[in-house]
Amino acid sequence: MTSLRRYLDADPTVLVVGSSSCIGDIDGLPEYDLSFVADGDVALDALGEHVVCVLTTDSLPDRTGVELVREIRDTDDAVSTLVAADEDSGASAAEIGAVGAQYVPPNLGGDRLETAVQAAAKRGEHRRSDRLLSDAFEQFLAANEETFYVKNAEGRYVAVSDPGNRPDPSAFLGKTDLELSAEREEGLPNLKRRHEDTMSVVETGEPIVADVQQFGSGEATFWIEHTVLPWTVDGEITGVIGIERGVSSRYRDRQEMQTRIDQLEQFTSYVAHDLRSPLQVVSNYLELAREGDDEAFERLEEANDRMQQLIDDLETLVGGESDHIEDIRTVRIAEIARDLWGVIGSDRTTIEIDIPEKAVVSAPESTIRPILENLFRSAVPDERQSAVPDERQSAGSIERGSNVVRIGALDDGFYVEHDSRGDTEHDVDDTETGFEIVENAVQAQNWTMTVVDAADGGRRYEINNCMMVTDRRCPFETAGEHALETVASVGDVHLEGDATYEDGIWTVSGAGNDIYDSRNDFQFVYTELDGPVRIRTRLLGIDDINPYSKAGIMIRDSLSDDATHGYVGQTPGHGTEALWCTETGGTTTSQQLEEVTGQADWLELVYDGERVTLSVSTDGEAWVPIDQRSVPLSGPVYVGLAVCSVVPRALCTARFANVSVTGLQVEIDDRVGCLS
Repeated sequence: MTSLRRYLDADPTVLVVGSSSCIGDIDGLPEYDLSFVADGDVALDALGEHVVCVLTTDSLPDRTGVELVREIRDTDDAVSTLVAADEDSGASAAEIGAVGAQYVPPNLGGDRLETAVQAAAKRGEHRRSDRLLSDAFEQFLAANEETFYVKNAEGRYVAVSDPGNRPDPSAFLGKTDLELSAEREEGLPNLKRRHEDTMSVVETGEPIVADVQQFGSGEATFWIEHTVLPWTVDGEITGVIGIERGVSSRYRDRQEMQTRIDQLEQFTSYVAHDLRSPLQVVSNYLELAREGDDEAFERLEEANDRMQQLIDDLETLVGGESDHIEDIRTVRIAEIARDLWGVIGSDRTTIEIDIPEKAVVSAPESTIRPILENLFRSAVPDERQSAVPDERQSAGSIERGSNVVRIGALDDGFYVEHDSRGDTEHDVDDTETGFEIVENAVQAQNWTMTVVDAADGGRRYEINNCMMVTDRRCPFETAGEHALETVASVGDVHLEGDATYEDGIWTVSGAGNDIYDSRNDFQFVYTELDGPVRIRTRLLGIDDINPYSKAGIMIRDSLSDDATHGYVGQTPGHGTEALWCTETGGTTTSQQLEEVTGQADWLELVYDGERVTLSVSTDGEAWVPIDQRSVPLSGPVYVGLAVCSVVPRALCTARFANVSVTGLQVEIDDRVGCLS
């Protein structure tokens, strides 16, 4: 056993109390200092961490030895005590032993006394060392960022660290990880794995050293490194000692480094692939330019601009960076499609653009261009490069020949399809690099893509969950203002939220797991009304409880957690967010714009009787539409403010100003295309 005391600031001391004539001569003790005092009061004052043993006579001027031992025990029970009886002492060996002291017979002296005191001092020193080590261990557990724990052979916690950022360690004591996991609704697979590793070490005695395990998926992925060692007492395994620490940062850095390496390799292949078309244009028109054709110079300049645009787009795409942009990016997809077709199209292919001219997609142009370019290229025959392209046209259809490429709108995105042209060996899914470019661009925006057979035998590529607005029926006639009237919790919330209204400001607090996928848990301040409606507000702020905490405006078919709904709001870590559930009992999809949170703090949701349109603004005057979908809403609708912490046992508070709920009179006629 380690004797820690002697390595600190004072040598271990044996305190001798009373008349030395009653005790006998002690010439000295190896490894210990001797200190002599006359009475009990002085002895009690002299106690300290350096005192490991007290030898006292039973007869003292101010008390008996037995009484002194009791007081010493109350002060410091680590000290070993011996009571030397004398002829006048009334204390028996049994009485002395009853207070935890060792009985020393009268006139015991010489080597026998020194041996007894030496053994008692050694015991006291060991107890003192054990206490110091225990205190140091407790402080170590409290101060360390890692998780340290001790378990018995059944896997039950007997000690666990308290770093200050995790639950109270007392909640763990006496329980196994399986029992702790059962108390959590989500199960926590890392606890189950920890229990399995514990029992493996208990049963086999084989330690687990620096093992790294991955849990979760997507952005919720995390890595834990843990070591589990057998805890032995007298050669028998009594339990385990474990150490855990999060290493997610290290593994994310490693993944990011590998991703950059892969991206650099991709960039080379992407550039070689996508520069084919403009380089072919250069090849076709170079000879004409040498002959003095002015139009050829214009085409060469266009090809050069396109090559520069391609490189910029691919750098953004391959970089995979979602910078915090300073404004909401929306692009007119029909305009981009027409511009690209002027470079890619051939005299054998016709493009049909079935998307309104002012339809917008909420995404960077550098994302849309690679997608359309590679999907268009899959439909153009190989011999397209041998022909000199015709002049561009401004109409919705640019005729090039008998083969047809179509781009059109879906309710939650767009599609590109080509007809059966008898030359399918170069479809985009058969062109490895082109398809990879499309997939990367789609995944970077959290969109989805499906490839199906077109009606006429060709291929159809559908891009879904894409934030896109195709039309707005306007102007609307207003039909009265409505006040928010009711506060309710929707779904399964662990903490009840609250809402107050004062001086034109709504303050709403809400908990809930999330509003995403199959979860629909939040605090709702709403009003119920019939027909088309518009709600606007300015979000003054939201607590940063979680990067995906939510505060915004919502319309839904009912207060049931499986109701259809549309929503626009903000998150602390991912900017503006749009949420949709377009089928009763379906899942909620999500898209974030990743702009600077709080910049576009004005929010608008318009339900025209068929579609829900989401818009944002920086000033409450100029509105930017960001997404639009058909949401089936039958009978009265519920519209209002929604707040969700995304942390079940924590409340998130948001503040809303300028809240207005306006009924609308809408005629479904030809008043469309009001996008600015």
